[in-house]
Amino acid sequence: MDDDIWQDVGLDEYESEVIPGWLGNEKIHEGIKAMLTAKRCAEEIARIKREQSALQEWSREEWEAINFAILMCGKLVFF
Repeated sequence: MDDDIWQDVGLDEYESEVIPGWLGNEKIHEGIKAMLTAKRCAEEIARIKREQSALQEWSREEWEAINFAILMCGKLVFF
């Protein structure tokens, strides 16, 4: 996020002398950035959990295929 996003002064038809908190208060800026970071982290955790589930399912399928192949090798009869 760059500083230009905070600079939308003059877009309001009714300019007032009171600067909105989100525009002029550094603590609010920090809070907004922290909130966005926390939201992004939550999204990333959800994505990682989906990846973990997919990987576990794939591993289980591979394990079953390997065990089936080993079982079938033991049942082969060579002439």
